[in-house]
Amino acid sequence: MANLIARNLPTEQLVKLNFLLGEFVGEQTLYPPGGSPVRYPAHVNGSWEACERFVTFDFYADIPGYGTETFRAMITFSESTSSYRMWVFAASQEEPLYLRGNFDELGRLIFVSEPTQMVWGTERLRYTFSPHGDGSTELLGERWEPDGYATYCSVVFRPEV
Repeated sequence: MANLIARNLPTEQLVKLNFLLGEFVGEQTLYPPGGSPVRYPAHVNGSWEACERFVTFDFYADIPGYGTETFRAMITFSESTSSYRMWVFAASQEEPLYLRGNFDELGRLIFVSEPTQMVWGTERLRYTFSPHGDGSTELLGERWEPDGYATYCSVVFRPEV
């Protein structure tokens, strides 16, 4: 029997997300607006959803002075927009964060969000995932400001051993 609801997956684009798969740990730094930087251990576990259309990754961190933050992110490729899409469902946010992006010429996956109500007000965020040859991935989160983007968080996630 044919599966009438299943679509062909954009396999070529989805396989580029394999660098996000696995268990990773890193020392993350949060740069809160108007506050001092905060460092803390962060954990991420990335895997394919059963349908193989989405990569999901689960984040956990106990942030000193702020509390526990968890989120689940889902990433896929949209053929209709020729872009990657990411939704982030965070414990600290009422609404999910929605971002669109693509790989640049250096192999980095760069996402930019729609304006979203965040802990520190309405924000437009940019996240850059930079895979490295040693299996690690650098993540740079930035907040839009009138004179350009400012660092919001940064971490190098390394495979957990």
